This record gives sequence, structure tokens and C-alpha cells, in this order.
Amino acid sequence: MARELNKVIATLRTALVGLGEVAEVTGGEWLCRESVFVCGDNPSNQIESLARPWRKIERAQESNPDKLALIE
Repeated sequence: MARELNKVIATLRTALVGLGEVAEVTGGEWLCRESVFVCGDNPSNQIESLARPWRKIERAQESNPDKLALIE
């Protein structure tokens, strides 16, 4: 599961970089640039939504690895 989750997060981060590049190309077209930045909020929120439970699982594994061994 960790590998797949990391792939999804990496893909979303790549999408954010691509959106940033598009925003730079728009130059003086502020409306287009702002629209791209608004679209960037969604992948950022998705990354955080995926990372939050994963961090909780990692902390739980560190504190009590025997209980989570049954889940994997």
C-alpha cells in the first residue's frame, strides 16, 4: 500500500509543478494565471488528505508494531 500511495502523491506533485509552469507561461494574463492557481488548490488538498492518514499509520507502527502487523 505504501508504494501505491507514494505513486499517487508523486503524480499529484508532478501535476502541481505542471500547473506552476503553465501559470508562468501565461505572463500578464492575470485571469488565466489566477485560474491556474485556483486549480492548484485541489491537488494540494488531495496530497494532504492522502498524507495525513499515512502519517498516522507510520506513527502507530513506530509505537506499537505488533498490533499493525496483522493489518499488513
